[in-house]
Amino acid sequence: NDQPVAIHAASKYRLEFDNLLREHLSKGLSFQAFAGVAEVNHDTLYQWVKRYSSFREAKEEATEKGRLHWEDMGYAAAVGRVPNFNTVVWIFTMKNRFGWRDRHEVKNLAEGEEFGEAVTHDKIMSYIEGKKF
Repeated sequence: NDQPVAIHAASKYRLEFDNLLREHLSKGLSFQAFAGVAEVNHDTLYQWVKRYSSFREAKEEATEKGRLHWEDMGYAAAVGRVPNFNTVVWIFTMKNRFGWRDRHEVKNLAEGEEFGEAVTHDKIMSYIEGKKF
């Protein structure tokens, strides 16, 4: 199944794409953008992942190198090694590319435990509307 020329003559897949994909993703670039390198539609890349195990393995390995690239960049910026670093763009990238989320903590009350003061509909609406209690 991994013989692209003999079995899938119509496919544009070539074995050298495995290493090109590794290089591409290791730079922190997206998998979908590799379609521009391979000169195919990004849907074709997903077909190749299903069809060619070496391409799938290259994607899996290099995706983690891409994550390392972005985390190294954030670390370097955090310790002052990157002048004029755009933190907002970096955070946006991490959230969208790697599933990072802001952590929201919710306090669970034990049965019978109450909030320090009564929570009423009016207080909730005031909070939503930005009013002070």
